[in-house]
Amino acid sequence: MSRTEVADRPNQSATLSWTWSVRNNFINEFNASPTADVVNIDLNDDQLSKYQKRSQYGINYTYLFPGTKVRDDKIPTILMDRISTNDGSRLPLYSSGPIYLFSDTMTWIKGTHMFKWGVVFERSGKTTTTRSNVSTTVPGATNNANGSFEFRDNRVNGTGLGIANAALGLFNNYGEVGTRAYTVWRATAMDAFFQDTWKVRPNFTLEYGIRYVLWPPWHALWGNIAQFDPSYYDATKRAVVDRAAGYIVSGDQYNGIVLPGDSWPDSAKGRVPVASDPQYDRLFRGLPDGLAPTIRMSGNRASASPGPSIRRLCCAPASGCSTTGRC
Repeated sequence: MSRTEVADRPNQSATLSWTWSVRNNFINEFNASPTADVVNIDLNDDQLSKYQKRSQYGINYTYLFPGTKVRDDKIPTILMDRISTNDGSRLPLYSSGPIYLFSDTMTWIKGTHMFKWGVVFERSGKTTTTRSNVSTTVPGATNNANGSFEFRDNRVNGTGLGIANAALGLFNNYGEVGTRAYTVWRATAMDAFFQDTWKVRPNFTLEYGIRYVLWPPWHALWGNIAQFDPSYYDATKRAVVDRAAGYIVSGDQYNGIVLPGDSWPDSAKGRVPVASDPQYDRLFRGLPDGLAPTIRMSGNRASASPGPSIRRLCCAPASGCSTTGRC
């Protein structure tokens, strides 16, 4: 079943710019731009009332995590062999967050040189309950808080046909998302550069420069994110599930799960319930706050312009320079 999504983004932004002519050959440009990034994505009201209510189809099974749904009366996702997927969707989604952008650039003309250098800082993030990153390719996994059923032809003790299994209520896997975590994501990025445009002769100009870029991943200010890291999985402690009851009967249910950093940040106290429970401290492995390494990039680049034709001279710290015309 196809669906129509409605996106409402009532963003607000402002910009403050200041250009200062310090001297007749020296200019300073400063910009500050705060933005409130608000995103509301939901199903079309008409479609929601006509097709997306589970009560319309007599679906009344009890949720595994009752009382945790944004919208209780919403259909689950149905995956069935030979039949197109009926996607109950991950919607509705809501998020908001600040973006603060500051830049300062200076230009100095001296003789046949025009030097330019500057820096950019960006503080950005999201405050959201929607960033549950669940792979839908894993059996039983879903991004639909209202559940997901898989009816496959190969079900053990089934009919051999997915649609017939559905009629009998014989599903292969069922997945459901509980309470969405309230997560405050933030990151601070920086760019810095220096460049020179040197007019060597009236018909020959050389441009060169260097840039440094720091792009850290977003991280949770409260530390309330986790992921599975196979390097910390211990096969001897694997979780064993009772096939009949569906519960873990032995092993470590958090086997391979890691938390960012070395310990809970102070901001987590009183906000994240498990932060006061020492049994979860073993999941800290000293990993980066964003559970991914920060990207740091630097490089230099030059181009020479002899007369009407242009040839590029490209340089990288690791590989040296070339004049192939491609950078």
